[in-house]
Amino acid sequence: MKIQYIYLMLAVVFNTSANLVIKGFAAKQSETILDLITNVPLFLAAALFGINFIYYTKALNFIDISIAYPIVVGFSIILIISFSILLFNERLSITQLGGMGLIIIGIILVFSRI
Repeated sequence: MKIQYIYLMLAVVFNTSANLVIKGFAAKQSETILDLITNVPLFLAAALFGINFIYYTKALNFIDISIAYPIVVGFSIILIISFSILLFNERLSITQLGGMGLIIIGIILVFSRI
């Protein structure tokens, strides 16, 4: 596998991870601003987004943004939905399942341009 696709997939992994950490953090409502800024998961999520940014930037050195962005966002959506079902017991409707299928088809079509 070429390095640019490894960078792109790492960007997806860190983006997904950051969003899941934020969801877990949001489930525990903070009472004050001080609670918010001293909460470790918030800093973890920021660090994960930062790592995502680094890998995404590295991928953009090799891949057009018109290809990279839809792939990162699309795969992130698929993974976030999947993990939200497993980790947070969220429900998936038939409409959402259809949307996930359309996202996968879209990623294939965008990626086929390479």
